[in-house]
Amino acid sequence: MYTEPFAFDYSPAEIRYGRGAVGELESVLAAHDRARALVVCGSNTGANRALIDPIETGLGDAHAGTVDGTTPEKRLREAVAVADRARATGADTLLPVGGGSSLDVATVAAVLLADDRDEATAREQIRETGGLAPPSGERPALVPVPTTLAGADLSSIAGITADLDGGVVASGVGDPGLMPEAAVYDPAAFETTPQSVLAGSAFNGLNKAVESTYTASRTPGNGRHRPAGGGVPR
Repeated sequence: MYTEPFAFDYSPAEIRYGRGAVGELESVLAAHDRARALVVCGSNTGANRALIDPIETGLGDAHAGTVDGTTPEKRLREAVAVADRARATGADTLLPVGGGSSLDVATVAAVLLADDRDEATAREQIRETGGLAPPSGERPALVPVPTTLAGADLSSIAGITADLDGGVVASGVGDPGLMPEAAVYDPAAFETTPQSVLAGSAFNGLNKAVESTYTASRTPGNGRHRPAGGGVPR
């Protein structure tokens, strides 16, 4: 138990929940002074019209387009493609749909857009430092619509992989300023996800919750939930 006084500053995203919540996406953007959103997802999600159609309809005139090229590998080139499309369409918001892969790719794309970094610059940063530097400029807004339960939608870190020197290097970026502006949870969107995928993602989310109590970056807030008697075994 923590006995010393402490201050814990945490600023999560705005949460919008409800059946049919994706139908209000245009107003969610307007509430954050944003006008054009680029939908970011994988090919299977993009082909699932029962999921994507209500999202695109809910964006209305704010729909700047849809990029359905993300993959579980989360390659840097995928984020570059999203950033290029955002520039071309004038999008001021990235709206990832699906699981953590799409959100991570969208977050890295937002980092690239904030500083107008090209792929070569990002690749060199990863080679030299092992990761991407947080953005110094203003990034596009992030408004995820999750369809899994892993919890990546309320995170200020993102993983990415890059092809370097003939191999694949795992990397990422983290900064409190990367927390999404809003996250929209619509039960109808989750219902389009196979139950086996939902179940796996739920255990992934539980795993993250348990890990947060003993990780090196734990906080007084989550540290209080460590079980008595020595904490969680490593």
